[in-house]
Amino acid sequence: MAPNDILPVPRNFKAFRFKNVDLEAFLDKENKFRTSFEDAGDYLDDVVEIEDDCFGVEEVVDDESLADLAVAYDAFVNAQGQTNEDAPSPAAEPSIDGPSRRQKRNAARTRRKRDIRRLEATGRRKNGDVSKDAQRKALQAKHVVLDFDVGALPVSNPGFIGRKEVSPDQLPPISKLKRFNWDGKTTTLLVDRKDRIWTVLGAGIKDKSWGGVVDRATSAIAKFHQTAGLTTKDFANRRSNGRYSTVHKGPSFGGGQKRPANMAIRRKTTRKAMDELQKNADIQRILGHTGTLYKTYGYKLAVESSECIRSLTSQFPDIEPPKYPNPDGPYWAAFTVNSANVGPSEPQVVTAVHTDFGNYAQSWCAVTAFGKFDPDLGGHLVFWNLGIAIRFPPGTTILFPSALITHSNLPTQPGETRYSIVQYTAGGLFRWISNGGMSDKEFLSTSTAEQLAQRDQMRKDRARSGLRKYTRLFELECGDYKGEALAEESELSSLGESSDEEDSRPSKRVKIETLLT
Repeated sequence: MAPNDILPVPRNFKAFRFKNVDLEAFLDKENKFRTSFEDAGDYLDDVVEIEDDCFGVEEVVDDESLADLAVAYDAFVNAQGQTNEDAPSPAAEPSIDGPSRRQKRNAARTRRKRDIRRLEATGRRKNGDVSKDAQRKALQAKHVVLDFDVGALPVSNPGFIGRKEVSPDQLPPISKLKRFNWDGKTTTLLVDRKDRIWTVLGAGIKDKSWGGVVDRATSAIAKFHQTAGLTTKDFANRRSNGRYSTVHKGPSFGGGQKRPANMAIRRKTTRKAMDELQKNADIQRILGHTGTLYKTYGYKLAVESSECIRSLTSQFPDIEPPKYPNPDGPYWAAFTVNSANVGPSEPQVVTAVHTDFGNYAQSWCAVTAFGKFDPDLGGHLVFWNLGIAIRFPPGTTILFPSALITHSNLPTQPGETRYSIVQYTAGGLFRWISNGGMSDKEFLSTSTAEQLAQRDQMRKDRARSGLRKYTRLFELECGDYKGEALAEESELSSLGESSDEEDSRPSKRVKIETLLT
């Protein structure tokens, strides 16, 4: 065939016969061969066209252009010892019923990609993994180091909860606070001198729709406050000093309870409003994002909490922790809505200085801010132990050990609104699980001397073992967000926590003092 000759090859044609070859039978055989592979889950068209194997064409053909078809057609004719002139003319009115081969191939490719995504998601659920996208973003997070040891924060002797409130004279005056101007757009990690990630300043999702999600969630909280039928009892708690309402959902244990149980919401209207708020699609998306932050930057803490909650719901089917979209969630047992002030002023959630000492000591709570306020002028989250006030824009989340850190938030400006949602787990629930599904009183009355001795040793080691659950920054930088490499090393070497001498070496990382004003 001359280089300039043009071979008119139709895309759709009726089967016809060459000399000494039955093309119709050949195409039928090829179709059966391809179908048998596709039925078995293999899609030949994804990598190599079947014509490549038959005709010896080395280049993979993705687009069946006219020239590509001409080459394949010419090779086929030559293989049969014929010339193009011997070929009969095609039918005058070609037609094919149903989808074309290209359409079938594209549909098969789409099905295969979808199946792969499903398998990957199933694998993540089985292995407790976060998505590859979340892992990639974790490597992009900023970090700053504070010259303090999170292990020095006060914990109760059994190690399940924090210590009670610190006295005001132990706190720095508000005039001495230094501001940390977090932009709210980039997730930023606070790291202690021993390389532990102990606070996550979680930015929202970088998506054009995220602003709308936050706005609609804010409106849903405002609607909750209007329809929940709240009374003065909902404003009576030590954190709000009567200035805003709090409604809790989820289980707790302590204060004389005989077993873990759901926190009471006595009024039907409040229960209905709370259920509607929790099921809200925008609230669910925010809760799911918060869970991903926890799992990504505090993997072992999140897994421990999730396992505790599953054990509780297995023992007590009536327990109802909040619903989360995360596959292996929930990661927190309780969900609190702080919604409004008393009086004619605009609703502003301004918490008093406090420590949530009843929460599980090692775990993080998650606080998400909502509303319409200027974060440069108010709403800062204050860590009084450290003397810093962190800029806290609406639509962002901060995760930190609220049982150990004395904290509050600053007022916003007159006429502005601020709400918050808090997620946490009571330390008493972990104590119940540690006792084998019973209270301290029951455990002490039924245990052997050996069990009691083992319990005492666990009480002594709990705070130290809890610190090992904090993700180290170097693990995250190495892509080991689960901390598996360090765990294997510890099992082999029995080193556990690093030595005091090793921890006392000055960090070469960015110090937070350079970012404070």
